[in-house]
Amino acid sequence: TTALLTVWNEAGGADIALADRVADINYQAYVDDGDKAMKFNYAGDSSTAMNISADWNKDGIEALRLRFRPAQDNIKSNKLYVTIGDGTNSTTLDYPEDLNDMTMPVLGNGWQTWNIDLTVISGVDLNNVQLFKIGVGNGSAGGVTGNLYFDEIRLYVPRCIGGYADDITGNCIADNFDIASLVSWYGRADQTITASAPTAAPLIKYEFEDDEFGTNVTNLGSYVDGNGTVLGTVLWGDDTPPTGHGSQCLITTESPVSIPLASVGTMTSEYTVTVWAYGEWTAAAPDYQFILYSESMNTASNALVVLGVPIGVDGTTLGVYSGGDLTYQEGHHFTAWTPQDDLDVWGQWNHYAATKD
Repeated sequence: TTALLTVWNEAGGADIALADRVADINYQAYVDDGDKAMKFNYAGDSSTAMNISADWNKDGIEALRLRFRPAQDNIKSNKLYVTIGDGTNSTTLDYPEDLNDMTMPVLGNGWQTWNIDLTVISGVDLNNVQLFKIGVGNGSAGGVTGNLYFDEIRLYVPRCIGGYADDITGNCIADNFDIASLVSWYGRADQTITASAPTAAPLIKYEFEDDEFGTNVTNLGSYVDGNGTVLGTVLWGDDTPPTGHGSQCLITTESPVSIPLASVGTMTSEYTVTVWAYGEWTAAAPDYQFILYSESMNTASNALVVLGVPIGVDGTTLGVYSGGDLTYQEGHHFTAWTPQDDLDVWGQWNHYAATKD
């Protein structure tokens, strides 16, 4: 809670606290994702505001999303709203749905989604957001008291939501064109995709062509201090490496590469990780030839690259794995690829890419 109050303040009858379901099992149902949420106690007109200085127009951002749910026996207020300001001007947006969403439903867990279209906001410079406030009460809330829990407050680029989230063609309309698009690719194999270089220079780029080998890996990207450190056993394929990508490479048996978290600290939305990997083994092929894995702690084995990238949980990292522990853990996410034939991987360079938004 102390850390929470360094970012959020309280006004009126507000009293905020950190709901941690790991530290207190009574909060199990009051956290939407991860392990923590913000508990917002209100008494009459109450609000909590975030100490912020941010650009909400960058990277194509056009939407704000909040997730909230009431306490089990909550009493609704007469207004739920958010206020967004730039230090000079501000605008207040009321919750557009039924205020009974501030009370527990007969069925369900009570979590509600509030999507806000930022493009309709006028008079506020979203390039310089200085105020983001959540509040209840319209000035005459009286002595109504209650508890709401907020989690997963996020900014988004345009996307299909609600009943249109399964749209395929991108027009947010589920129709026969989506079915046609899906069917047109059914059964196809061996597609050739022509790659093109990204327009922006990478923050981190490891070519593994370092002269001194050892545990240090030089970053050739744009970040000035992104040099990596090889952890565990250092195995360099510098004698007879596969041809095609330089004169040497890193063998990914027990050699994860740790990347400084600060080097990717500027990433606030989506990012992409790409890697070239050569499939080669002397015994049986691994069950999973390649795994795109994000984890909360650098503990898994057989990592090729481990990036300290924030994805919503403090200290969370993104990894690209060949093999490793597939046991699911809370807050961890992985995508495993099992090819139909080992020859799809073995004896050739394979290009892998993962995008996290």
